Amino acid sequence: MFVIPSYSHEVIDKYSLPTRVVPFGVLSLASYIKHYCPNIKCKILDFNTEGQNIKEQHAILKSQIIKFQPDIIGLSIVFNACLKHIAPFAEIIKRVDPNVILVAGGIMATNMPKEVFSESPLIDALCFGEGEIPLRDLLDSKDPNSIFRDHPSWILRGSFEKGKYPSQSFVLDLDDIPPIDYSQVNGRKYTSQFRNKDGEDGFALPIHSTRGCPFGCIFCCSATNHGKKIRYMSAQRFLADVERMVREYKITRLSIDDDQFLFHRERAKEILRGLSRLGIELEMANGLTVRFINDEIAALLKKAGLKIAVLAIESGSPRVLHEIIGKPLNLDQVPPAAVALRKQGLDIHAFFIIGFPGETPEDRQLTRKLILSTGFDWSGIFIATPFRGSRLFELCREKGYLPNDITDLNIYQCRITAPGIDPQIITREAYLLNLDVNFVNNYNLSHDLFKKAVNYFSGITERYPQHAFAHYFLAKAMEGIPDSDHYSIQEHYKCFKDIVSSDKDWRDYANHFNVPNVMD
Repeated sequence: MFVIPSYSHEVIDKYSLPTRVVPFGVLSLASYIKHYCPNIKCKILDFNTEGQNIKEQHAILKSQIIKFQPDIIGLSIVFNACLKHIAPFAEIIKRVDPNVILVAGGIMATNMPKEVFSESPLIDALCFGEGEIPLRDLLDSKDPNSIFRDHPSWILRGSFEKGKYPSQSFVLDLDDIPPIDYSQVNGRKYTSQFRNKDGEDGFALPIHSTRGCPFGCIFCCSATNHGKKIRYMSAQRFLADVERMVREYKITRLSIDDDQFLFHRERAKEILRGLSRLGIELEMANGLTVRFINDEIAALLKKAGLKIAVLAIESGSPRVLHEIIGKPLNLDQVPPAAVALRKQGLDIHAFFIIGFPGETPEDRQLTRKLILSTGFDWSGIFIATPFRGSRLFELCREKGYLPNDITDLNIYQCRITAPGIDPQIITREAYLLNLDVNFVNNYNLSHDLFKKAVNYFSGITERYPQHAFAHYFLAKAMEGIPDSDHYSIQEHYKCFKDIVSSDKDWRDYANHFNVPNVMD
């Protein structure tokens, strides 16, 4: 039984709601075991979709163990927020069945093994890195203890003290992983369920067709978890899997969640040409690498069903990019890539991160300048977060920049304390930059693309009805469309007025940007 603790029930803040992500990693493990160990029965219990509160989740865990009677239970510890569930889950598991083998895996287990062990004395072993091969070896063995002791990718409590340092067991050819059996979870319970702009319901599922990343960005732990050498699923296998997903699961959108989908250019082009024949939408939520985008790639992305191109830029400061982040991006490549994408009618989003140790206010101004001069339909403004396994974590630990408790780290709140980096100031600056570039100086609004602006702002008001600026600038965009409903415009202005009247934070934001206060 695979057990995934909840990471999505808590609201980070009132404007940053968490999402429920299809657990692709666990699905890959379960599909791999189903194929290579056909006598083993698997069950996935994801508490991001099960139970309304902790008490209810504990009751579900207990009842499902009694019902399924697993010999091995694997905790998927992917995010920091999962750590707090380890001890209570472990106690319930061992109380129901003291003989069950309890293991844990995932990003946190790989990068924080001592901390995970310290959460509970009941965990028998941890899996280091990718789990397909280590788990298969464990299930094929008649002596689990010998596997835990001798296998390079299994860690026992005290292994480090005895001189054993684990190593990854990579699946070198991703075609060796069987097609993912998405039926093992209810995909409709995740954010894969969506509604198109035309009002029709859609269904999306993810696919990971590469593992590994040759780059070493300071905030990322991809290379730590999957290695620096990229491993691939073949284009033929990729397209066969997607055709099956369309046929069996009725997907209308495919999410390619690769870190470096475009790195192998010819493979990427073959895949995009194949996707263009399927008539589904395409998204790449992890972002595209700017250096690989040209007119040909932009055209293929459009034909393959992409509507929004997300660019992973991170900073508008060359110094931050090269000396702090370590990202091999020439900012001169950004405008041509944006032009190529816009020629295809694609919306352009971009990712940016602020708050790195060594960053200055001038660097953050360069980021703002790049955003406004390039013109993105939307910019994601995030905060440098020292996740375990990243170079940023090691730097912050060495310099003493980390808080004592790192279990609640997230990309919307600054927790780094470094010279020139005040957590409260950086958290506020990040949100102000978001309001600045996405609302006050919105690209579509400033270029009289009022219908596009309405689509974006209306989406924000639907998801965050207490977002004052979304109401105000939605009304402004609607005023630019001749046949807009006057009553609706006034209603959104009224919402802005009511929110600003009752919420001190929004009053401060309105004053900061001198957004006209309709109360006057």
